[in-house]
Amino acid sequence: MKKFLLIYSSLVLLFSCAQKKPLTGGPKDETPPQIIQSIPSAEQTNFSGKQIILEFDEFIDASALKNKLIVCPTGSEKPEIDLKAQKVTLNFQQDFKPNTTYQIWFDGGIKDITELNEIEQKPFVFSTSNQIDSAFFTGRVIDAFTLEPQADVWILAYLKQTIDTASNLDSLISQKKADYIVKTDQQGHFSLTFLPQEALFKFFALKEEDRNFLFNPFIEHVAFNESFHSPKDSAEISLKLFSQAPKALWNIQTSKTDYGSTKVKCSDSTQTFQILNIPKSLYRITEDKKDTSRIVHLLDSILVDSIKKLIIQTDKHLDTVKNVSFSSKKMLMPQISNKETHLNPFEFFSISFNSPLKSIDTSKIILQKDSTVLTASFSLSSTQTSLNSTYKFLEDTLYKLELLPGALEN
Repeated sequence: MKKFLLIYSSLVLLFSCAQKKPLTGGPKDETPPQIIQSIPSAEQTNFSGKQIILEFDEFIDASALKNKLIVCPTGSEKPEIDLKAQKVTLNFQQDFKPNTTYQIWFDGGIKDITELNEIEQKPFVFSTSNQIDSAFFTGRVIDAFTLEPQADVWILAYLKQTIDTASNLDSLISQKKADYIVKTDQQGHFSLTFLPQEALFKFFALKEEDRNFLFNPFIEHVAFNESFHSPKDSAEISLKLFSQAPKALWNIQTSKTDYGSTKVKCSDSTQTFQILNIPKSLYRITEDKKDTSRIVHLLDSILVDSIKKLIIQTDKHLDTVKNVSFSSKKMLMPQISNKETHLNPFEFFSISFNSPLKSIDTSKIILQKDSTVLTASFSLSSTQTSLNSTYKFLEDTLYKLELLPGALEN
C-alpha cells in the first residue's frame, strides 16, 4: 500500500511542476535577414566579376527571388540563382557595363525561414568604375482624381539616350523597359538613388498588374512627366496616376460572315486565340489576313441562336465578350473559294472552302488521269476549311477531280 502511495505522489509532483513553469518560445523574431558578408562588398568599386555572393546572418527562404529580383540599370539577363542555407549566389552570364553603378533590389524575395521577415527594402550597390554614383531624385505619386497617395507604384526612369534611340516615343513605355526602377512607399513617396550625376531622365509611374514593367493600357494605370530632369534640380518629381480610356478591346461583326460565323477583332495584337465556353469539337477558327481578325465558325446549327457570349483566352487576355451573335443568313452548300485550275506541282494540292466542313467521304472523291482512277489520299485541314492531298502531280498533265454527292458535308 505504501509503495502505491509513493508512486502516486511522485506523479502528482511531476505534473504540478510542469504546470507551474510552462515552456515558452521566447519573444517573436521581427528582425529581417542581414547581409554579413558579400562578394563584392557593399558599395565596392572596380568590380569586374560575374558572380555575386551574399551571406546572411540566418537561414533564409529565397524561393521567390527569381521573380522579384531587379537589377538597375536594366538590360542584363536575369542571373541563375543558387541558394544554400544562409548564402545566395547570383550567377550572371553577361559582363557588367564598365563605368556603371549597379543596384540590386530584392523586393521581398528574401525572407528568414522562421517568421518570414522580408529583407529590408534597400538596394545592394556596387560599381564597375572607381566611384559610386551619388546623384538622386525624390518624388511622390498621387491619384489624378482623388489626389490620394499611391503605394506600391513603380517609378520608371528613362535615360535621355534611351529615349533618343526609341523609334516611337508614344509607345516607349509599352515596348522598352526603363533604365531604373523603384517602388513607392505607403505614402506614395519614392527615392531613386545612386544615379549618374550628369545624366538627364524622364519619369513615368506604372501601377503594375503583370510585373513585366511595360505599360498595358487595357489593365494598368500610368503617370508621366513631360520634362527631362537633371539630378542637379532641387524640385521633387510629382506624378499623377490615371487610367487611359483605350478603344474597345473587342470588336464583333457578323454582317459579312457566312452562316454560323462571327468575326472577332482584338485591338491588341495577340498570337493565340481560344474560345473557352464552346467545346473545341463544335467550332473552328480561321484568320482574316486582311485585318488579322479571327472568324469563329460554329459546326452545329443548334448553337447559332443559343451562344450569346464568348469567353476568349489569348496570350495576353482572358475576357468575356457579351452580346455576341452569329450570322443566320441562309446556309449554302460548300463553295470552293479558290478555283485555280493550274496547279504548282511542287506544292501540296489544296482546295479551300468558305465555311468549315463537318466531314468528308473519301470514297466519293475521285481523281483521274486519262480516265484512269488514281490512288490518292485526301484529308481536311485542322480548321476544316480546306481539302488537302499530298499526291505528287506530274508536270504538264491534265487531271480530273470529281466530288460525288455526299463527298462533303457542312
